[in-house]
Amino acid sequence: MSGLAAVAAIGPWLGLFGTVVGIPTAFVGCGGSRSSCMAAVAERLSGSIWTTALGLGIGLASLWGYRYLTGRLETFDLEMNNATLELANQLSIYLG
Repeated sequence: MSGLAAVAAIGPWLGLFGTVVGIPTAFVGCGGSRSSCMAAVAERLSGSIWTTALGLGIGLASLWGYRYLTGRLETFDLEMNNATLELANQLSIYLG
């Protein structure tokens, strides 16, 4: 569970780091017209933003999984506590 929580916390930051590293590569020299150079820069920038989208997707999926599993474990814990109390009640009735 702690590993899943760590992935949920770190995933978006790693994606953002990947975007920050990818942005400088988008601004390379271009020898064509202004519009073609702007299109090339926009294409490279959109490619560098994919890492953030991937990081956010992984972070959200792992956060959903963490919350789901935490809820299931809490429910299981409550059921075990109830079963323990029920067993103690049955034993107290049986023994005395």
